[in-house]
Amino acid sequence: MGREDEEGKTKKKEKKNLSLNAVAFVRNQLRQHEDVQLVNCEALPQAVLDQQSEDNVSIVITDLGQTDWKSLPLQNI
Repeated sequence: MGREDEEGKTKKKEKKNLSLNAVAFVRNQLRQHEDVQLVNCEALPQAVLDQQSEDNVSIVITDLGQTDWKSLPLQNI
């Protein structure tokens, strides 16, 4: 397997880990605050800024109102 293939796999794995961390972060924030607007407009953008990201970021969170966020356990990030 070539070096480029290995680098591609590493980047995919890193991207997947970032996505999983974002999901865990949002779930934990919803568990603590139960406020989608707070998480979408304040907590998640601030977390991105804290990571000193230089990429453009779009945030879309959909809560269908069927989850009791307080009953979910906190997830490790």
